[in-house]
Amino acid sequence: MLTKLELLGTGEEYKVYAFEKDLITIGRSPENDIVIDSSQVSKFHCRLIVKSGVMEVEDLNSTNGTRINGQRLERTQLSTGDQITLSFSVPPIKVTLEPVLDLRDLGFDAPGAQPPEILDHPAATIVGQATLDEAMRAQIARNAAQRSVPRKASEPPAPVQPRVTSVTSKTKNELPTPKPTNNNQIWILVGAALILILVILLVLQ
Repeated sequence: MLTKLELLGTGEEYKVYAFEKDLITIGRSPENDIVIDSSQVSKFHCRLIVKSGVMEVEDLNSTNGTRINGQRLERTQLSTGDQITLSFSVPPIKVTLEPVLDLRDLGFDAPGAQPPEILDHPAATIVGQATLDEAMRAQIARNAAQRSVPRKASEPPAPVQPRVTSVTSKTKNELPTPKPTNNNQIWILVGAALILILVILLVLQ
C-alpha cells in the first residue's frame, strides 16, 4: 500500500511525503521518517502502522497528544482524508491511502513506454506541490493511450480541386445595341409641321 502524507502548510510549508512501508514515525528528532521542526512536537510524537491493508495511528506518549480530525486519541484506524494534528502551531497532516498496482496493468509494458522514474530517497520523497500520484497518473494515461490506439496506415492527402471562375468578356467587334426610337417625338414634329402649313395658308388668303 502506498501512503501519501500531505503537510497542509502554505508556501514552502506545504510538503508531500510518499511511503511504501509498514511503519512510519513522525516527530521532532531527525531519526523520524517525517521530521517536524517545532518545539510543540515531541521527539517521537506518533507512528503510523500498516497491516493487512489497514493503517492505524498510535500516539507515543507525546506532550501535546495526537488528534485525528480534531479528536485526541491514543490509537485509532485511519482512512483516506483523515487529518492528523500534532500541535495547534503545526499544520495538520492529511492521509491518503492508495493500493500499489502492477505497472504492467497500467501500460508500462507497451512498446516505447517509459518506466516510472526511480526516486532516490531511502524512505520518503518530498515532491512539493506537484504530488507523486499526479505525476504517475499522467505517465499512466500517456502509456495507456499509446497502447490502446491502433496505428493507422498513412493516407495520401486528398487532391485539391482547382476553383474555376467563369469570366464573360466582350469581343472587340461587339457593337452596342441601338436604342429604340421614341415614336412620340416623331408625331409631335409632324403635328407641328402641319400646324405651320395651315397658318401659312391662312395668311396667304
